[in-house]
Amino acid sequence: EFVGRLPVVVVFDELTREDLVEILKNPNNPIILSKRYDFKAYGIDIKFEEEALSRIAEMAAAEKTGARGLVSAIERVLIPFEKTLPSTQVRTLVVTPEIVEDPEGRLKELLENPEDPERTVRFEKAAEDERRNIEEYIGARADEFKKKYGLELYDRRVALIAKLYLEDICDVNTAFEEFREMYGEIRSREASLPEQLEVDVCFDDSAVDEIIQKAIRTGESAGDLALDLATRLEYGLKLLRDRSGIEKFVINHEAVTDMEKYINDLLKRHYREKGAGEDGSA
Repeated sequence: EFVGRLPVVVVFDELTREDLVEILKNPNNPIILSKRYDFKAYGIDIKFEEEALSRIAEMAAAEKTGARGLVSAIERVLIPFEKTLPSTQVRTLVVTPEIVEDPEGRLKELLENPEDPERTVRFEKAAEDERRNIEEYIGARADEFKKKYGLELYDRRVALIAKLYLEDICDVNTAFEEFREMYGEIRSREASLPEQLEVDVCFDDSAVDEIIQKAIRTGESAGDLALDLATRLEYGLKLLRDRSGIEKFVINHEAVTDMEKYINDLLKRHYREKGAGEDGSA
């Protein structure tokens, strides 16, 4: 009844440097994502050290224009690199506090010594920190993501979703959607296998994760990879079924990474159980 009739005064607190740092560190932040995408278009992988993000936030806070200041601060730091590096052989860039303080000077140093081992070490550390931050972000919101996407989450799966996020340059929700789509492809293919094979198989979650990892690495369809795996396993599993009487086989991660060992282990387990049964009856 009173909505729209009573005067409402809204006061916004000024964003502090700490607030701006948190915005930059958020994995769904479009400012950093867009820069990652821009550089990737030139074949350049860009990483940010946390202290560099802090310095950028400090520059933005000084402008007193809120989050908009982050855009201009990022542009001032990265435009020299974005204009110059695509025409060079440099394929990685780690944004350091030194680059934030002196973009032109550090660009000159990079061009003079592109193979600097210290720069490589810092890039790798920044990449590892980024991966860990994404995994921690997902882990802290695991219940929310489980409910939203209907997926079980554990360390291995969180790492795969983080990998999708990093390689596809997307926000976290998109990474989950891509993972769920591949998961669905595998389960859909699994449901059709009884019509295509002469042996009954299913994939446990460890196998699904391995197939998805292979799909990420190769760019192949997760569903096609699942069918190919089951088809290649068919002959060995049929022989084992005829010898053991086992009617249904659960394919695990080992079948994806080492098919021969997976079949051999099933055979060994069958003969161990058979021997134990004979000893017991004797």
